[in-house]
Amino acid sequence: MRHDQPRRPTDDHNPNYVTVTDIETIVENEPADGSFPPWPRHIPVAACVLRAACWPGHAAFSLDTLTCSEGDEPAFYTKLDKLLNSEATLVTFNGRAFDLNVLRLSAMSARQFALPGLARLAHSNRYGDRHADLCDLFGAYGATRGHPLAELCHRLQIPVKTSVSGGDVGALWRAGEHASVVRYVEEDVAATYLLWLHWLAARHADPMMIAGPLAAFAAWLEDNPALAHLHEFACAPIARWARPLALAGTVARARDDAALRLRREEDERSFLA
Repeated sequence: MRHDQPRRPTDDHNPNYVTVTDIETIVENEPADGSFPPWPRHIPVAACVLRAACWPGHAAFSLDTLTCSEGDEPAFYTKLDKLLNSEATLVTFNGRAFDLNVLRLSAMSARQFALPGLARLAHSNRYGDRHADLCDLFGAYGATRGHPLAELCHRLQIPVKTSVSGGDVGALWRAGEHASVVRYVEEDVAATYLLWLHWLAARHADPMMIAGPLAAFAAWLEDNPALAHLHEFACAPIARWARPLALAGTVARARDDAALRLRREEDERSFLA
């Protein structure tokens, strides 16, 4: 009798439409020894969502950052859930083990249950195509010891943790330095997006899968004065490498499109002759 073995879900994520997110948290009583508290003790105070829709000849981006002070929880979770509630591939770094768990538990604590985006992501499979956790992907799903985002970004010359680290968030938030926390979470999201593009291009053996989107992302950052604090990502070594390659790709596509139109016109003339 034949027994079909269950197949592992595919991790071929949608490369064209992604949502990148990260959160910053505080805990009520910071450990005196500086150790990282268990995730159930963390309270979200900021979240950033970058949405990117990119394919040859098209690129569109949006960046939304939310903060959550005491009493703001219902609005915070409702707005964040709307941003996450899409068919785009969710991209995080350690989001499966930390961010999503913290968000779900904190939403429950705030009596917020009507959150279809978080509900959908709660059922995302570790190997599925709905959620790309870069901590899992770069760690070969646990085959190697996990490394922090900063370690991977430093190796790839991606700007990260330029002025603030995660250990500073609690003190900054309590001191009212919310703008610094917002800047920090936005920098982490931008770094995560660049790391995702590296993974994507290597996964598909196609340099244009990083060059095109990254060149467009860099141009978008430079065209938005409100994102001046992220311009370092637009002039990072990988962005400088990507821009001429993306331009060459655009020229090649235009040349191929022109040649295709000429062939079609010749075929039509031959048919009518």
